[in-house]
Amino acid sequence: MAGRGSVRYESAIYHVMNRGIDRRPLFGDGKDCSAFLESLESGDEAVIR
Repeated sequence: MAGRGSVRYESAIYHVMNRGIDRRPLFGDGKDCSAFLESLESGDEAVIR
């Protein structure tokens, strides 16, 4: 997660890592996972914070 004041570059490649609490699954089903991946692909700033 980017901290305050971090610099973002339009052409940069970012590593995104998600972990579930106590190793639980992050997504309830395939639709949840697909929606998450689509939001990342869209580059929507509201989602990437």
